[in-house]
Parts: sequence; structure tokens; C-alpha cells
Amino acid sequence: MNSEEAVPYIWSECQPPSDRVLKVWSEVGNKLDKESTVVWSQAVETLQEANNYLRISREARDFVEQYMGQIVSILLEQQPLKVGQMERRCVQESLTLAVTIISNDLEIQIERGRRAPRGPNDVSCRTLDVLACVFLQKETILQGHQGKLERQPP
Repeated sequence: MNSEEAVPYIWSECQPPSDRVLKVWSEVGNKLDKESTVVWSQAVETLQEANNYLRISREARDFVEQYMGQIVSILLEQQPLKVGQMERRCVQESLTLAVTIISNDLEIQIERGRRAPRGPNDVSCRTLDVLACVFLQKETILQGHQGKLERQPP
């Protein structure tokens, strides 16, 4: 029995993601599966919507667990000197959203751990690996400057 079966998530249908949001998640997921690419603005949009619905939507959780790591990895592979200001803004916003999602997910997992029959070791945070990707990218040095996370050449 995996941790999701042992300690189910609590979903709310009071304000489910719109059909437009579900469509964007599906389109981005399909493109990542087939081509391993993501449109700059869609990276930001999908992560923003996933953050908005993470606590209440299975679809948001599925998108985050399946695709957030791939999105972050693709964005971090870009050469900082070869992208424009808009692209750099998308990378920055996407990384900020990814860290926010991971933080929110840790809170969710702590709550699930409190409800777990065998305690907190009965659950896991599947998004935490993305945090390692953000900070341990081999060819990238991340540097904070005025509250911003920027890629700097090695």
C-alpha cells in the first residue's frame, strides 16, 4: 500500500480548475511527453495554476508531480546570455512558483502525516526532488540578488 492509499488526500470540488486550466495542463504535459519542450509563458501559467489548486485538485497534484521537475530542468538548461529579458523573467517566476509549490506541498504532507495511522513516516513529499534540481544544477550557478534568483555562468 503506497502512502496515498494509506493517507488519502482531501480534495474539494467547491472551485475545481476551469476547463481552460485543465486544457493547458494537458497541452503542456503532452508537449513535454512528446518533445521535452515547454513554451516560456506556459511554464509560468501552468505552475501558477497548479499552485492555486494544489490543495484542492487531484489534477493539480498530478501535474505538479509529473511535470514540474521537467519544466524546471528545461528552464535551467537555458543559457542566460542567449535569452531575452522576458525569458529570464519566465525562468525567475517559474523557479519562484516551484519553490512555493514545494513549500505548500511540505505543509500538505505534514498534515497528511498527522492523519497517518503509522505516523509521519507513512507519507512522502514527491515534489522535494525538484528543489534539489533548482539548487544543484550542475552547469548553473544560482545567485541571489535583491531578492531575485538568477542564473550566472560558471
